[in-house]
Amino acid sequence: MPSLHWIGKEKVINHHHDVPFNVLYKSNHYPDYILYTQSGQIILLETKGDDRDNSDSQSKCRLGNKWAELAGERFNYFMVFENNQVDGTFSVSKALTLIKEL
Repeated sequence: MPSLHWIGKEKVINHHHDVPFNVLYKSNHYPDYILYTQSGQIILLETKGDDRDNSDSQSKCRLGNKWAELAGERFNYFMVFENNQVDGTFSVSKALTLIKEL
C-alpha cells in the first residue's frame, strides 16, 4: 500500500504556485485533495462514495479531465468511486495502480 507523506503546511498554503489555475473554468468543482508525488506529479483527487453517483459527477469529471489535459504533463485528475463508476472515473484499486505508476 503506498504511503502518503505530509509535505508541510507551507507547501499546502502555496500550492497555487505549482498548479496552473489559469486553465480552470468557472465552476463549483473543488477537488477533495491535491497530491504531490515524489516524482513531481500533481494529482487533483475527487473522491465519491457510491451513494454520490449523481448527474453532477459526469460534468465534474469532464471538467477535471479537461483541466489535466490543458495543464500539462505534470498534472493529473482522478475522480474515484468506491465501487460504482461513471464514464471517465476510476475505482479505488485502479486509481491506486495508476498513481503508483506516476
